[in-house]
Amino acid sequence: SQARFSAQRTGGRAAERIWDTCRRRWWRLGAPRPAALENPSEKDVAECYSSFLDVLTEVLGDRPLWQIPWDPIASFRRMRQDEARFQELLARLPQWRNAQAVGDSLLASLYSRAAYGFAARASMIDSVTSGAMLFSVQRAQFNVAEDVDAASNKVAFLDMMGLDAKDVVCAQWRTEGPLRPAYVVARDHAARW
Repeated sequence: SQARFSAQRTGGRAAERIWDTCRRRWWRLGAPRPAALENPSEKDVAECYSSFLDVLTEVLGDRPLWQIPWDPIASFRRMRQDEARFQELLARLPQWRNAQAVGDSLLASLYSRAAYGFAARASMIDSVTSGAMLFSVQRAQFNVAEDVDAASNKVAFLDMMGLDAKDVVCAQWRTEGPLRPAYVVARDHAARW
């Protein structure tokens, strides 16, 4: 309310803040900007202390003592040390000169994604979050791994890889249990695979 605009508080109400759109409008219309309070009252100090404890309780929650990070900067220091060690390891590696292996690896990664068929074509596994949704929450609505027919999976695979239907030798789109994965065997004449 307008009455609160003139009430003093620690730090003052005269300073503009990003979220003060209403107050800025009043100031443009000529409303006075109150000065800052010089000495905080006991009530203000108690409110600040209570607010700090509320934030601390929210951050720490019901965690046991052994889960509370004693040094919040330690993870950043550790990250810097790990980065330095990683760079040292990279410096010791011999330089890779086999460009053909890199190209084959990239093509193999495209094939491994396309082997998911319809789910991959519909971008349902493009991120960790969407993949987690696919194999958890999405199952309750429509189980893509089990309910999509073989023809839709095959069309999606051929579309992603640019192959003809005659190039697919055999395919198993559903897993039939542990150690029995889904797979696709196809000929890729352009890549000589």
